[in-house]
Amino acid sequence: MAEIDLNSVQEPQTFEFKDGIRVLIVAEKGSIKFVEADCPDKICIKTGTLTKPGDRAICLPSKTIVKVEDD
Repeated sequence: MAEIDLNSVQEPQTFEFKDGIRVLIVAEKGSIKFVEADCPDKICIKTGTLTKPGDRAICLPSKTIVKVEDD
């Protein structure tokens, strides 16, 4: 599990996870999104950019959840 303070991100940060399915996530100031995934349907990428508390994107094949939470 990783926690990122999206308000303090100065430069884009990339996170790559490999557990059978590879996913690439990019966090920028105030936003986060899936940019690549080896899963067949790519629903996580199609979800788009997450910016508001409660926003979430899930890649079920890789068991990866990205969600925006309030302080």
